[in-house]
Amino acid sequence: MPRNQIDVLVQSFLDVVIAENLHTSLPEITRGITEINQKTNGKKKAIVWTRKPLTPDLLEKIGEVLSLKVGKTLEVENKIDDSLIGGFKIEYGDWVYNATVKKSFENIHKLLA
Repeated sequence: MPRNQIDVLVQSFLDVVIAENLHTSLPEITRGITEINQKTNGKKKAIVWTRKPLTPDLLEKIGEVLSLKVGKTLEVENKIDDSLIGGFKIEYGDWVYNATVKKSFENIHKLLA
């Protein structure tokens, strides 16, 4: 799309936001646009929860492995969860892989109960 058409489209969008007093809804609108863009481009986001930040190299390797597993290019984001004792948890859509220490203890407890 040529730049001048994009500028007109953005200006029209902003005119509607202002006219309808929707400025407080901009974060929600932005999330919706991002989701549509990710679905359209075949990209999805996976979140890797850890106690400490992962290195960019490790995050990239995790992204490569997950992308091969699901057959799509994934954007991988590392989020920090101070409540984790150790291990990690990966969320991708409805799928969760929980390799945290807490989950391991819960599994051992179930086996021994």
